[in-house]
Amino acid sequence: MHRAYLDEAGISKSEQFLVVAGVIVDTDEKWRSARSAIESLADQLVPRPKRKGFVFHAKEIYHGEGGSAFDRATHSHADRVGLVRRVVSIVDELNLPVVFSCVHKGRYEEKARTEYPNLKPKDLAGNCQAFAFGMCATLVETYMREIAGPSELACLIVEDNDHARTLIREVQDRLRNEDMRVLFPPALTRYFPVSRIVDEVTFARKTSSPLLQIADACAFALKRYFDGARHGEELAQAIPGVPSIVMDWAEDRLSTGGLLGKWSEEQLANRGRELR
Repeated sequence: MHRAYLDEAGISKSEQFLVVAGVIVDTDEKWRSARSAIESLADQLVPRPKRKGFVFHAKEIYHGEGGSAFDRATHSHADRVGLVRRVVSIVDELNLPVVFSCVHKGRYEEKARTEYPNLKPKDLAGNCQAFAFGMCATLVETYMREIAGPSELACLIVEDNDHARTLIREVQDRLRNEDMRVLFPPALTRYFPVSRIVDEVTFARKTSSPLLQIADACAFALKRYFDGARHGEELAQAIPGVPSIVMDWAEDRLSTGGLLGKWSEEQLANRGRELR
């Protein structure tokens, strides 16, 4: 059973892009290695008084937000950028595939207002998040069909919070409904309805999930990459495949996504072959 750990970046109202990134793990050994890498970093860098409940949250680390273990008063900007890159680079070290979706929030909301003029701002934001998560999940399905073995299945793990529980469950139901095909870019609906992602979404705390912490860092890096922000390219380049395996922007320039990783010749040979 493959496990895909999904997290998002860019949910603040002022941000231009919303990115959801998923890190895929196919063996228990790789999960243990990821946990070991995260714990080793924490042992090296986080003072013991701040270890309880600590998670590597990329945005807090990058900006050195007050109260974090990596406050800007005690850690240089270069050190903080280097740490975020170090967390992102775990996917390269362990050869963990990454899937991602990126949605231009302004264009999405403009289109949604045209189609659904009575939507409230809160609902617009929620629908945008649902769309981004749905895109990322369809890319997990694409990975399972085109890269993983023909009998392999996957489940999704997402950070546990009240908002996510409702939102993600609704998204998963939509992905299993053929009628929902029209909501997503044609490039992502080849395998609709999804069938390789099974069971309900599992909700986990980042404190107990090292892979969610790595997904958080990947989402943050990719968001800065699409923003054209400082250090964005440097951070994103720590993910194998950036930017070479990224699908073109949709015709309306509203969304994009991709499968990122180091593929074997056998895996590449499977690309484009529909596996039932």
